[in-house]
Amino acid sequence: MSIRTGVFTSVFFLLLTACDETTGPVTPGSAPVKLADGIAASYTTGSVRLEQIEAEFARSRTPACISAKSNPGGGSVDTLVPCYREIAEAIAIEDIVLADMPDLEQALAELDDNFVEQRNAVLLNSFLRQLAEQIEVTDAEIEQFFNEHTEDLRSPRRFSLYNIFRRHRNPDKPEETVNFLLGLKSRIETGETFASIAREHSDSETRLRDGMVGSLTEQQLPQRLREYTAELRNGEISEPIMVNGGAILIKIEGDTPATEPDLERHRSAISNRLTEEKSQAAIDMRLVDQQIPEDAIIYAGEELLTRLDAEDVYQLVFDLGGQQLTIAEFRRMAGLQNTDVVAELDEDRRNIVLESYKNLQRRRLLLINLLDSQDAAIIKLREQAEKPLKKERLISLVDKQLQLYMWQSVDRKTSALERFFNDNSHHYQSPLKFKLQVWHLPFDNNPSKQLVAMELLRIEIEQGEQTLASAAEELGGSVEDLGWREFTELSDLPQKARSYLLQATTGGYSIPYQQDDTIHMIWLENRQEPGALEYDSVKERVREDYYTRFERRLYLEAVEQRLDAANFVFSADNVGRWLLPKP
Repeated sequence: MSIRTGVFTSVFFLLLTACDETTGPVTPGSAPVKLADGIAASYTTGSVRLEQIEAEFARSRTPACISAKSNPGGGSVDTLVPCYREIAEAIAIEDIVLADMPDLEQALAELDDNFVEQRNAVLLNSFLRQLAEQIEVTDAEIEQFFNEHTEDLRSPRRFSLYNIFRRHRNPDKPEETVNFLLGLKSRIETGETFASIAREHSDSETRLRDGMVGSLTEQQLPQRLREYTAELRNGEISEPIMVNGGAILIKIEGDTPATEPDLERHRSAISNRLTEEKSQAAIDMRLVDQQIPEDAIIYAGEELLTRLDAEDVYQLVFDLGGQQLTIAEFRRMAGLQNTDVVAELDEDRRNIVLESYKNLQRRRLLLINLLDSQDAAIIKLREQAEKPLKKERLISLVDKQLQLYMWQSVDRKTSALERFFNDNSHHYQSPLKFKLQVWHLPFDNNPSKQLVAMELLRIEIEQGEQTLASAAEELGGSVEDLGWREFTELSDLPQKARSYLLQATTGGYSIPYQQDDTIHMIWLENRQEPGALEYDSVKERVREDYYTRFERRLYLEAVEQRLDAANFVFSADNVGRWLLPKP
């Protein structure tokens, strides 16, 4: 949570209006002390200058500032003074809290954050953005690219593809598969539908969709199939095509022809592509002499592809520039499924994997280069990348310290905690519990008959003629002793079973119910009702609930106490004079 974007954004507005349980309005100190011109506020260890407030004003989202900015012209003096006060208090509380910390650097080091990676990401993105802004792409270059790639820029032909796949019954006689498919094609051409034939005879899972593969473009098909679809027209069926393990018939519908490209429509996309290509060329030039650290882990080409199929997916496959990736992590990054075997991928997908790895390597080498560079522009870029992140870390540290003050305040409110417990005692009860056994009977070939038989045995059990164990022995299945279970632990039971347990005030047997190809019957041996708990047994839970319920009030108290202890003083007169038009 950021002080200026979270709870703290409204804290000082609330300080002006919030009421304590017993003392009425809470307001920070504002003694009538005259401050030097140009000073908006002072406190024991420092002051807030009006220039500091001006620098924060544009991005301030405190309540009074939002209200002031919503007025025409940016607000009047009367509306701006409260806004300036909120900003001054926010600046002061940060300084006051941080000044109280004995070892600020150690506290920052102990923060659970990823400052280095955030800084690196900001640095890289800032450099790449500046690089792209410096690159010029001319109209002549765009037109040349368009003319050289006209074929690639065409809107491709699109159609819905259907197939019937027939697996070889006798691999030594593939002609039998071809003849069988020719017979199916003849039946379709004489009146039967492709869908009905696919459902009846296709060995592909697409038979469940009447043979539909999907809506595709020609580029999405393997080259060999493109040759066949190129000859087909809307509604036509191909001759049998040999594929791995069998042969197929294909049909296309909804055929939408390709359209010629338009330069103006593609101008922006071409410009972006050329900018990217020039950026990559500039990066490659920058990295020509960049040394790879000796301890780096980098693989190339076939060695990388082979390693990606290793059984131990937790071994490192990349370690460079502070980034480490296991095989499993890189496979996910490259879009590989757990079932994908890299060695069996087609050439296009293998090239995509290699390019992903190459881009990762290039990006981390660029980071190393930027971090080591002594170029003045890059040094400035590093400083710009770190400054806002360092500020956010300080704000995070202030938040943590204020939260510590809040917990200390809670621990001092012993009587308030006990009152809170008494007022909310219905929330602090032992859980509703059941002592259960369950009879599980897996389905046989006649579940309905089993269900009736179990119901009859249930009646005999209730009449004392059977026990649950003897009934299970007679009909089959097993009895599971669940022991005592809280109601919240029974979420795996169906609603009807849980409803039975809630309604049953004494022991008994549920009617048989079906779940997961099994018939179940519950024996409720005993039921334990909720009961009041002692305060000492739930003290920590009460403490946390109190903190959650009164978090905003506790935050206000902590801030007020820190400001008062530092003798915070705000000068509305100085701010008012500052805001008045200059003669």
